[in-house]
Parts: sequence; structure tokens; C-alpha cells
Amino acid sequence: MIKKTKNLILRTFTTNDVTQGYIDALNDYSVVKFTEARHKKWDRESVNEFINESNIEGKTHLIGIFLRESNKHIGNIRLLNMSSKHKRVELGIMLFDKKEWSKGYGTEAIRGVSQYIFEEQNLHKICADYYSLNQASARMFYKAGFEVEGIYKDHFLFENTYIDSIRVGLLNKRLFESNKKPNMPSAGPSITFKEVQLATEAAANGWYSNMSMHLEEFIKEFKKFSGKKYILPTSSCTVAIHLALLALNIGPGDEVIVPDISWVASAAPIHYTGGTIVFADVDQETWCLNAESFEARITDKTKAVIIVDLYGGMPSDIDKIQKIAKQYNIKTIEDAAEGIGAEYKGKKAGVFGDISVYSFNGTKLIVGGQGGVIATDNKEYFDKPREIFNLTSFDEKYLKRLYE
Repeated sequence: MIKKTKNLILRTFTTNDVTQGYIDALNDYSVVKFTEARHKKWDRESVNEFINESNIEGKTHLIGIFLRESNKHIGNIRLLNMSSKHKRVELGIMLFDKKEWSKGYGTEAIRGVSQYIFEEQNLHKICADYYSLNQASARMFYKAGFEVEGIYKDHFLFENTYIDSIRVGLLNKRLFESNKKPNMPSAGPSITFKEVQLATEAAANGWYSNMSMHLEEFIKEFKKFSGKKYILPTSSCTVAIHLALLALNIGPGDEVIVPDISWVASAAPIHYTGGTIVFADVDQETWCLNAESFEARITDKTKAVIIVDLYGGMPSDIDKIQKIAKQYNIKTIEDAAEGIGAEYKGKKAGVFGDISVYSFNGTKLIVGGQGGVIATDNKEYFDKPREIFNLTSFDEKYLKRLYE
């Protein structure tokens, strides 16, 4: 026994359960037209062979759907590619008894098997596919809580016409629930099925001519958010800082001042360029760069300062820091990795540097798994990082459309 639901018994389907009615259903095109079973002529021998191949411990599992009152066999659910390593499984369903199609048994069976998969098998995700013409499957998976994750265009040849395949998935919601409190809480991401759907769509379809399908929208929206004229997405904020330093021509013999409390990535890129890291003290209230300590560290070799917005806050005397930088002709890079959304006198974090950088690492306020951004109003400070980052491998028309 696997699961009992209100109207159904769900259990392993074996060769002892095979009836002539089941074999006849497998040969009925109206029943199997949306399944792979339509490609074969079935008899008892081939059915038994299929059942044995579908019940391999830890890999595949064929589950029969039986009515509780009569023990009548009305369909099967097949679990494929079961992976304890990746915590996922593929699901396929067929209801072959036409009299039972409109009674909601398919949805009830999928819900019951999903509960079994999550609770008994300790897997995290169930995936399934159905043809775009199969509206009955679309309704069934929707009612069972599955979300559309991607569309494979012209994926199957069906009755001499190529049709789309719809990819759906169901996550174990218990993964998002935990009674265990971490010793040192950190801001974590709020991931909904919408984020999962968009990420899956990008992975499935964001290739070749579609490689910028979400990037263009992101650049447009981040320009609005930051108020900056030029936006360059990068693979990380560390890369963004490195490129920003290169845009300012930082190299051997140049000193760059950085606060002594920050993540290592605020300072490490200075070393990458051959420049010299100079640490300044932080303010005891904000933990951000202290203006007096900054000015005290300035020498005739100082070329730039990295102002770090830390723990969602900003330097309380950032106006003074900017004034000092201007007085000594020092360029400013604002590291707003942890400051997205913070404001100082009505101005957003990230608007105070000649170049500003942001992070979308999993520990930041807006997450993308990883990623960063360079933002600036200076075209020169934008063009050089763009050319370096893209390795000048794209034509100018494409780059202009993407970034400008």
C-alpha cells in the first residue's frame, strides 16, 4: 500500500493487476493519444514487460489508481528518473477508464502520490510534461498545485503537426518551513513559485537569440530604480568593483582607501589591479567609513575611495566624505551591495559615487543567486568596463540596444 485518499487506493501496479480491459485501453487511440503508449501495439507480454521495467527500486515506480469502493483499476501514475541525490522525480499519469475522466480522480491521485513522494520518499520536487493540446492535463495539474515552469516550442510531432510541450513542477512546501532558528540570523531571500518559474524559463529558453530575454528588462528597470544613465550587469559585485577600478585606471603605485570593516571583496579587487589597499577606520555608530579617518589616510598617491554601505545602512557623514574626495580630486566608488533600498536625505544608496556597484548574492537584499551591477552617469566609466566584461565579442549595435 502506498496511499489511501478519499476515493482512491494508490498502490504498486504489478503484472497480477493486468486485465484485458487495461490492455484494450492501451490500444485505444482516444485514450493514449497524448501519451507515448500510442506508438505501440500492446498485448499481455508487452504490458508485463513494461510493468517490470517500470518497477525498479530507487529508479522507477508504477502506481495503480484503484477506486476504494469497488477496487476497480482506472489508471496509473508512473514515477521516472527518481533521484535521491537531486531530490526530484518525473511523473506521468494516464486515466484509461473514460467513465471516470470527469470526476476529479486524476487530481486526487496526483495529490496523493505527491504527498507520498514528499513525506515517504523525502524528495523535494516533482516534474511533469503534457502536450499543449491536452487541456484535461492542464486543468488536472493546475488543480493539484503544479506551476508552469517552461514551454518547449514545437517539441512533439502530433498528428503531422509539431506542438508545444508544457513543463510543470511542484515543490515540497515543507522546504520553506523550519522551526529551527539559526544561531546568527541573516537576511534570506523570499522565494516564491514565481521566481522558480522565471529562473526555469531562463534556463530552458534563454539561449542564442533569447540570451538577453530577461537582461534587457532588468537593465531598463534598474535604470529607473537607481536613476543612473548607464547600467552594466556583471557576474558578481566583486567583478563590478574590479571593473570600476579599471575604469578609473587604478594600477601599481595607486592607493585606494577602503573601510576596515567590510567583506573581503570590497578590498581584494584593489590588489587585482596592482594598487595599494589603505584601510581607514569606521564610525562607531554606523560601522561605515569615518570621514576624519578617511581624510587622515590621504596621500599624494591616493586615487580613489570605496565607500561601503554596510548592513543596510550608509555613512552618516557621506556628504562630508564626498566633499573631502572632491577637494583632493579623489574618485569615489560606492559599494552599495548591502544598501539597496536605503536612503540618505531622500537619496537612494548608490547615487553618491562616481561609480556605484551593487550585489545580488544570496545574502543581499535583492538576490539572484549571484550577480552584480555597475551604475554610473559617466559614459567613459561605463564604456571601458563594458568592453572588458564583454571581451569586445558583440557588435556595437547589439551592445547599444542592450545597454543604452
